[in-house]
Amino acid sequence: MGYVFEVEGETVWSPSLDIGHLFMDIANRLSEDLKQSHGMSLMASDFIDIDRDAFAAFVRSMLNSSVMTNLTYYVLSRGFLATCLAMLERAGSPVAPQNSEQQDLVAFGKALLGHMPTN
Repeated sequence: MGYVFEVEGETVWSPSLDIGHLFMDIANRLSEDLKQSHGMSLMASDFIDIDRDAFAAFVRSMLNSSVMTNLTYYVLSRGFLATCLAMLERAGSPVAPQNSEQQDLVAFGKALLGHMPTN
């Protein structure tokens, strides 16, 4: 059994339950830290509906915050950010990198796509 993350009816990721729970725990924590909605709504215990625009704004906020400038924060958040970027890529809303660090994250996110099941 797994989690389902959807954008406008399209599954952009379907990880195992444990990974889905971890992803949402991190999203909730970062959302609190940034004081900004992550745009993901729990529709069932294993189903998340993503508001594409709110999620994209959340990811851009992370890319322009202390998540990127504090080394420890960055290292701890890097996998989460890359996963978010991969989900946005699948949703047809890729993030344009603004600098070399963001470019590396976008490339990491694209590399993850082959390891992120959708069923």
